Amino acid sequence: DSSDADVRILYASAVDFAAVEASFGGGRQDFGPLAAGESSDYATFGQVYDYGFFQVVTDTDTLVIQPIDYVGERPVEEGRYTFRLTVMDGSLQSEFVRD
Repeated sequence: DSSDADVRILYASAVDFAAVEASFGGGRQDFGPLAAGESSDYATFGQVYDYGFFQVVTDTDTLVIQPIDYVGERPVEEGRYTFRLTVMDGSLQSEFVRD
């Protein structure tokens, strides 16, 4: 029951990311480096959930959001989506929005 979804990463904090890696229920995707305030290009996925795994590398740290699983969850509908990443008090946070 999945449809292609285009996903990008928007980085909304003040420190640049040297690397961004993410997974939304399938394989991991390398989104490359992102400067503060930048967004990545869209990448197409066959299955996307409204939360996911994120690993970002800064000059001083590696921050991770690690979901447990997607049991009982439904993939999002076909469309374009953005995961907005922020760093607050040393913790990585994500917000999922439909574009």
